[in-house]
Amino acid sequence: MLPWIDHGLPDEEGPTVLARSGHGPRVSVVCGPYASNLDEFVQLQQVARVNWVRTAAQLADADLIVLPGSKHVANDLAWLRDAGLADAVSQAAGNGIAVLGICGGLQMLGQRIEDPDRVEGAAEGLGLLPMVTHYETSKRTTQNTVCFGPLAPPWSWLGECRISGYEIRHGVTQAPQDIQIVPDGRAFGRGNVLGLYVHGVFEDPVALTAFAGAVSTTLDTTCDQLADAVESHLDTAWLLKRLEQADKPIGG
Repeated sequence: MLPWIDHGLPDEEGPTVLARSGHGPRVSVVCGPYASNLDEFVQLQQVARVNWVRTAAQLADADLIVLPGSKHVANDLAWLRDAGLADAVSQAAGNGIAVLGICGGLQMLGQRIEDPDRVEGAAEGLGLLPMVTHYETSKRTTQNTVCFGPLAPPWSWLGECRISGYEIRHGVTQAPQDIQIVPDGRAFGRGNVLGLYVHGVFEDPVALTAFAGAVSTTLDTTCDQLADAVESHLDTAWLLKRLEQADKPIGG
């Protein structure tokens, strides 16, 4: 019989809330009603003090504010304004707090989102970066790699990193050349505000260690621990034998 194992694997939907690490940078992830791809913050919770934010008061004392991906950016922007979080995030950015937008969060950082084909909905952005996003009917879904050059604080921990992740988006963002951090419109930044289109920065061991100064448990390690638990509590040889018997044709 298998015991209950506190595995820490990411939930399919919604934030995976782990026990607070009690150490490391203080990270506030703004979790709107349509927030998505939150599984990429599981390893971050092991090495940083992550707070899932739904009120402006919860932004206090953050070292980093993250606007994650979104299944409906226009509705999440409306929610940010209704909750007072749009002003709170903008004020924090003005006070020098690092603000990171990932995919839909990147689009929120810009001036506006245009949607002439009614893919998802047009909206006014937070205006923290001088860029405009245009929604296309085709959706970009691809694995990709971002190679950063040297970056100034507060993003120096990302400098010289090679982040392998994925993109899933309708938006194409246009911005002045001076805020394009990498080519091909996948990262934009100015000062303490940065937007990335590639998911996975907090799943990269090099970037995560550089950010928090600690090493997290990888997903592969967690899966190995679960496999070891199954092997130690179940008669796997008996199970494999029964499976082999089930594969034999009747009468064979």
